[in-house]
Amino acid sequence: MKGTLNLFANRGTLVYIMASGGSVDDTPDQHGITEELVGLFLRRFLAADAQPVIKSYKYRPLATLGEGYTTVRKVLEVSYRDAGTAEDGEAAFVVKVPSGSMAEEMRRLGLYEREVVMYSQVVEHFRQLLRRRDNAAKELPFPRFIYGTIVKDGEVLDDHEEPTADQTQQQEMVVLELLDDYEVVDKVVGFDLEHLRLVLPAMARFHATGYVLHQRHPDKVKRLRDIKVIFPKETAEEMGFLMEPIAAVLEYNGRSAEAEVLRGLCTWDVFMAGWEATFTEDREVVALVHGDLWSSNMMFRYQTDSDGVRRPVDIKFVDLQMCQFGDLAFDLMYCLFASTRGPLRRQHMKQLLGWYEVAFRQQLELLGEDADKMAPWLSVEKLHTMYGTVMHNLFGNAMMLNLFLFSNKTDQTEMLSQTNFSEMGEACARIAERWARGECGADLTARLLEITDDLKEFGVV
Repeated sequence: MKGTLNLFANRGTLVYIMASGGSVDDTPDQHGITEELVGLFLRRFLAADAQPVIKSYKYRPLATLGEGYTTVRKVLEVSYRDAGTAEDGEAAFVVKVPSGSMAEEMRRLGLYEREVVMYSQVVEHFRQLLRRRDNAAKELPFPRFIYGTIVKDGEVLDDHEEPTADQTQQQEMVVLELLDDYEVVDKVVGFDLEHLRLVLPAMARFHATGYVLHQRHPDKVKRLRDIKVIFPKETAEEMGFLMEPIAAVLEYNGRSAEAEVLRGLCTWDVFMAGWEATFTEDREVVALVHGDLWSSNMMFRYQTDSDGVRRPVDIKFVDLQMCQFGDLAFDLMYCLFASTRGPLRRQHMKQLLGWYEVAFRQQLELLGEDADKMAPWLSVEKLHTMYGTVMHNLFGNAMMLNLFLFSNKTDQTEMLSQTNFSEMGEACARIAERWARGECGADLTARLLEITDDLKEFGVV
């Protein structure tokens, strides 16, 4: 039986993993959510003095919440009565579990452990840093974390690193508050300036808090550092054959020289040199980087103003399994390349970096730091230079993401329905032949040419 290749960003790199397409249904022996666990979720979610008694709970599919390439995401709906007040209530959570045979591969790559550690420890330290300054956690762009488990050395551990009571049914999971009043932006449309007014400051607050954590409390993030991810050499080989359709588009549009340069940059040695220069703590500026920050991993709450215009008013970042320390400019580059159009980037880049700089500085001061002393490097000019450097190092990550997001459904299916790397290479060769005849979609063509123009502006090609 033919399987499928599931796309996800492994530490910012596109990777394809065999999956059986398995799912999780509404029976406890499949998802491991017992009444005891539901009670724990409620106690963690509700006020400290609540006395919830479960009336019923239901596990149902979630229509949409980001892309969900590597997980099954469902909603847990719970009805309960508060024994203290005799009032009835309802609560809903989003539950993420590995998808079918993806579980072992995700475990090997440390993805679930990293997300559990990020929510249960690192984000919690963010909150503690803010509380010390009498600041509410409103500055944190994250959903509330309820519960998480990982599998380590064959044993299931909860987010307190203790063995779970039920080692037979329990599997890896992350339980979060359901952001039912938040939405993702249409990835084809991407971000306009109004959304970016929220995106850039939220990103800066995240980076600045991680920067302080790294500088002042490195012991608090040791467990995150200890999660080792095996980086497969096949990744660079994938990038090589994935570059062929992109090169075909460039050649069809009279950009043969640029196409040849990009082919030469998609080698293992070049890629690894760029990766190691970007994700290392041996840098002048080291921050906590999200690693997969694009439109489908950000959710917005909207309000309609007095003029009847619906505007974004709040933002949350989700999918924290790629977080790591390194060059904060990676998030800037990856986000803007994947979620904005070229004309907006070129016309407003300095303005966007200005919003980021102001918010980074304000967050440092909110945390009780002297921004000028702690981050003397912080300026629009320095951020622009950092952006250009990380573009040189890892532009391929964002370019490949565009390839998959904006291909037509026929081409996407052909790429993602292959069972091994050899078949994937053959599929890309067939697509390259079609695109060399001008059969690439107009939207994807425009996006790839825009990124190439950005690369040319920064001297990459």
